[in-house]
Amino acid sequence: MASLVGLVVCVVLFLALLGASVSLFVLDFLGVMPRWLSVLLGLQEEAMQEQKRRIVGFTGTRIGLTDRQKVALNEVLLARWPLELHHGDCEGGDETAHCLCDSKGNAAVLHPPKCDEFRAFCSSLVAVGGYDSVTILPADEYLVRDEAIVRDVEELVACPREHTGERVRSGTWTTVRRARAKGIPITIIRPDGSVKVEPARDRQAT
Repeated sequence: MASLVGLVVCVVLFLALLGASVSLFVLDFLGVMPRWLSVLLGLQEEAMQEQKRRIVGFTGTRIGLTDRQKVALNEVLLARWPLELHHGDCEGGDETAHCLCDSKGNAAVLHPPKCDEFRAFCSSLVAVGGYDSVTILPADEYLVRDEAIVRDVEELVACPREHTGERVRSGTWTTVRRARAKGIPITIIRPDGSVKVEPARDRQAT
């Protein structure tokens, strides 16, 4: 009996060299995992699942993001994980943001436009071990769905096509202006990769 116990201990120590996760799997499989360790791991998993997601809206140019914008956007989004990403399901920026966040622990909420001409249909972009959930809301007019994105989120990330200034007739800037009116934090990433953060402030009169 003692020799059998010694053999099990040796096997476990050897497996530890291959990684703690492998050792824990084997212990669980053999039914010899200590109860206190099993409870601890269960609590840690529940805590990760219950960790509150940050609700982040995204708006970006349809012509696509520059490489520098993509790098900066990835850093901005990673700093907010786990998150629930709301976007307009259009080609270009929305599609890029959706793919960057397609990871376990995150969720996506799509606010698609009624017109399919520029729609990306991001829900069809399935990755192994990707989003915990993808919700597709009823399609709506561009301006209405832009307003809905701002209404439903805690902060907004924007990737416009302009290197400087703002454009009046632009869905991206319309969404930014509505976020300013709501008073939520806004992160603007320009084509050169520069990042400007507009902090939260009191809601503006509308």
